[in-house]
Amino acid sequence: MKTCLLGVLWFLLLSLRLAHADAGSCALLWPSGLQNTSDEGKIEFKDRGQLLGDSDGLLDTGKVKNKGRVPSCGNTDCQASGSLAPAPAAPAFQRSRSRLKIRVPAGASFRLGSDGNADYKEVKVGRRARLEVDAAFTRYRIRKLKLDKQSVLVLRAGVDYWIEKLEARERARILVEGAGTARLYVRDKLKLRKGVLINAPSVGHGGDPARLFILAYDKVELKERITVSAFLHGGDEVKLDKRIQWFGAISAQDDIEVKGRVSYDAAALADLDVPGICTGGTAPVTAEADGFNCVQPGQDAITGRLLTRLAGVGFSLDVIALRDSDGDGAADAVAGDYAADDERRVSVELVDASGGGACATLPVVAGSTQTLVFEPADGGRVRSRTFRVDRAWRSLRCRVRDDSGDTPLVACSADRFAVRPAGFVLEAPALDNATASGLPKAVAGDAFALAVSAGPGYDGTPALSADPVEAHAGAVASGRLQGGFAPADPASGRAAGSDFRYDEVGAFRFRPGAIRDSDFTAVDAGGDCLAGSSTTQADATGRIGCDIANADSSAWIGRFVPASLVVSVNDPGRLANSCGGFSYIGQAIGYELPPSLRIEARSRAGTITRNYTGDYMKLDVAGLAFVEPVADASALSADGGSPLALTMQAGSRLLVDNGDGSLTLSLVGDRFTYAHDALAQIAPFTSDIRLILQSVTDTDAVTSGRIDLAIAPNGVPLRYGRLALSNAEGPELQTLAVPARVEYYAGSALGFLANADDHCTPVGRIVIEDVDADDSLAPADTCVWDSAGLSGAAACADPGESAWQLRATPEQADFNLHLAPPGVNHAGVLRLRMVAPAWLRYDWSGVGDVDPTALISFGIRSSSSDIIYLRQK
Repeated sequence: MKTCLLGVLWFLLLSLRLAHADAGSCALLWPSGLQNTSDEGKIEFKDRGQLLGDSDGLLDTGKVKNKGRVPSCGNTDCQASGSLAPAPAAPAFQRSRSRLKIRVPAGASFRLGSDGNADYKEVKVGRRARLEVDAAFTRYRIRKLKLDKQSVLVLRAGVDYWIEKLEARERARILVEGAGTARLYVRDKLKLRKGVLINAPSVGHGGDPARLFILAYDKVELKERITVSAFLHGGDEVKLDKRIQWFGAISAQDDIEVKGRVSYDAAALADLDVPGICTGGTAPVTAEADGFNCVQPGQDAITGRLLTRLAGVGFSLDVIALRDSDGDGAADAVAGDYAADDERRVSVELVDASGGGACATLPVVAGSTQTLVFEPADGGRVRSRTFRVDRAWRSLRCRVRDDSGDTPLVACSADRFAVRPAGFVLEAPALDNATASGLPKAVAGDAFALAVSAGPGYDGTPALSADPVEAHAGAVASGRLQGGFAPADPASGRAAGSDFRYDEVGAFRFRPGAIRDSDFTAVDAGGDCLAGSSTTQADATGRIGCDIANADSSAWIGRFVPASLVVSVNDPGRLANSCGGFSYIGQAIGYELPPSLRIEARSRAGTITRNYTGDYMKLDVAGLAFVEPVADASALSADGGSPLALTMQAGSRLLVDNGDGSLTLSLVGDRFTYAHDALAQIAPFTSDIRLILQSVTDTDAVTSGRIDLAIAPNGVPLRYGRLALSNAEGPELQTLAVPARVEYYAGSALGFLANADDHCTPVGRIVIEDVDADDSLAPADTCVWDSAGLSGAAACADPGESAWQLRATPEQADFNLHLAPPGVNHAGVLRLRMVAPAWLRYDWSGVGDVDPTALISFGIRSSSSDIIYLRQK
């Protein structure tokens, strides 16, 4: 039963409030003497705080705290309805930009507006002075209003007062005259001290609260013995100290703390004239702005961006008038009513923000200033004409200036943007030879200069990509390019570098995009350009590439040649024995395996220039400087002091291009011959022949320098040899054996020994000569048993027995030389000479090397024995 009665009581109270709300929309804002407009607020009564004249004691708030010493709603405590009152449509605070100051001396009077101004920086009213407001203006804006002790401010009803900071000292009075409501907008904290009267005839006695509306954007704090008659909405908390008398009503977004007394005057709501906040009347008109912004056409007025632009390419911007809607000093909403009362002209220009500094002091970009007109129908937003910036800029802002007020309003765009060059162009290089020969030329690895230009205004530092160059057609490899550009001269946009180094042969050019700058547009790196791209064609969002780069391949840069040629021995080669397992001194010696050398083209840094091949390889055999050997490098002549002499007959030099910056040099057909003379008569030894490659130089004058590289093929055993014949005698009726053998010198201790290892010396032509014309033996009377005809004309026509046949080469050093018997009556002496190879001839008589000879006696006894001929059977 008790629960049912309470429900009926709540329903009746709510019905009464709704019926009262029908009086007008202002009644919806202040349905009670106290209310909150957000769930963040509460109403708290302390000390002797009370709300009087509220018939139901039901307050629109989420929470009521009754901590006072008396009932908060007269006879009972106030209660929270659980719902919230609607917040008034608070307009954006209008700030004064004026520099005008007014000071009313103590005891004097002044009419505000009588000087033709409605905007002031500061108004000070001295002690017991009086300040009245002229009715010529419907809006006044004051940055600071200060009322001294016992001063009087007379507000004109029907006028809007925009005051950033309001101060009132003890017993100051604020009166309202005329018909209607004076509308007081206070941005900063409203803090008043004792004895102040606001729209009240005396302390504790209220006036008509419908004549004053107060909108406080910050806190409200009233100290003791203040009397106010007004309807108030606070954007923050409201505190009423003890002995405060408030007539009218209060709403607040945050807490309301009451220690004094609030008397609700619901009847006055019907006469309250606050256009745009309650229904009826006309919304306050303003043609002012608190700031401006410039954005990319069509983007959001507050958060819109400014995109990267190209130098020399036109663009437009949207220019927006802004207002500080929450009074925090920052423009945060479009001032749609800017120029609502008349057209407004503003100056728009681009300014250089790269050096920082205050907006008003930033340097203007020459030729960028425009005058734009805001019309009433523009809604605070207009499109600029085309800007065309002919040079690059790292960081620009759009600056807007309104000079219509006492103090110019100057504001810069929230965003910055870069104007970038279209790209880099390589300056014609001094090294412009794209062919495989001729001038100019430079050494691979040596420093050379390059320069690029991006046009005036560019002051960045171009960088090279990871793989910047393309080598000439047919190149084996792309070389490595080292070096960099210095920062560009902003006057020309030219960036140069003098320490570039290319480590390959031939020519190169930069690939498209190889020369880049990703830092110049850093102000737009947050998405106002396309990261990693250098495109100058805008995408669907209007964005171009953030990077500056060369759009096309550059001109060819060259020609580069090696710094040096480096030679090494691949294989020293091996000499071939001329006679089986050895060679005779004086016998020509060739290669069994030709020596092989490697020639590498190197850069200045010592790396192989792999493109030194084909038409770019300039070495031929004429550039090979050899020093031929004239003596053995180890063996000494028979005199024990001089090297063993030799001669060389050069063969061919074969150069093979390996296709990788190296060549193979082969020595083919060289012949080495030791001098066969008395000085060469030494014990057997192994040859030590060293051919010297003095230098290698190509037709571009690229050289190895003096290297004196020794090429020492593996040696062969050498013997000093001779062909020896011994005298022979025998009967004229029998075959005569003539000793004929090859010998070698085995050293002073052993002398000449039969060379049983010789299986290669061919038998020479044999000559039989007459020694004594008076004897009965003639050369034609005998011949050499030589069925093969090896001995020449001396060979017998009759083949003879096989055991007597002359050998083509020695066996166990012997040629098996036999002469046919001359027959009866053919006795005498002959000389037999065998033609020997040069290396087996010998100085038999101290007159030089000659063929060996022997005396042949048939039928002549060489001793005193009585036996003429003995034959066994």
